[in-house]
Order: sequence, then structure tokens, then C-alpha cells
Amino acid sequence: PGAQEALQLVEAAGWPMALVTNTGRALTESALDSIGRGYFAATVCADEVPHGKPDPDPYLRAAELLGLAAGECLAIEDSPNGALAAQRAGAPVLVVPCDVPVPSGPGRVLRASLTGLTLDDLRSDYAEAREGRAA
Repeated sequence: PGAQEALQLVEAAGWPMALVTNTGRALTESALDSIGRGYFAATVCADEVPHGKPDPDPYLRAAELLGLAAGECLAIEDSPNGALAAQRAGAPVLVVPCDVPVPSGPGRVLRASLTGLTLDDLRSDYAEAREGRAA
């Protein structure tokens, strides 16, 4: 819940976004039509990197495509493997669990849903996750 509104919020702020998924390119292309491919400056699929999540390769590639260091990005994840991949890449992580619980830990901020998310929330979550990662 709230994912579409979150995409619109970040797009309106002019912040570049990348979709990082363990799904293969063929299936991702179909999903992008319903999600809205225009939101993403880059997309990285598991079959396009040496190793998928939980390895950091997908997040490292996405950051590279955005022209950023992974630590400058806020990864939003809904799975244990995704959160681990983002952390291994050096990105602070906002965890919004979906079907599988995701454990808390350093460098992670947990949020029950994306509903009502604001830019200030994202800034705060980024700062908190970065601080937790350094702890």
C-alpha cells in the first residue's frame, strides 16, 4: 500500500529512481508496463549482473547507472534477501515488509507501509539508516 503514491512523490521531487529486482528481464518488462516504467531512470534485473540478491551486485549496478555511490541512495526493500543485498552494497535501507518478515538491524529503518510517506520521512529514514549503519 502506498507504493504508487511514493513513486509519484519521489518523481515530483526530481530524485532519480532505479528498480532493482531479482526477477528476470523478460518478466520485469511486463511488470514495468503496469508499475510505470517512466518513474525509473534505470532498471537492474538479476539476469543482468553476475550474482542476484542477496549479493550486492544489483544494487552496485543500479547506483552506477544513476551516477551515485550506493551509500548516497536509499534502498526501499520488502524482502530479507533484498535488504541484505542493499546493505552489502553500502546503501541505507528502508524496509517495508510484504509477505515475508524482514529482521531489523543496523543500517535498516522499518516502516509498516508506504501509505502517507513524505519527502521529510524519506530524508529522516535515510539519515537514521546511515547513522545505524555506521554504528
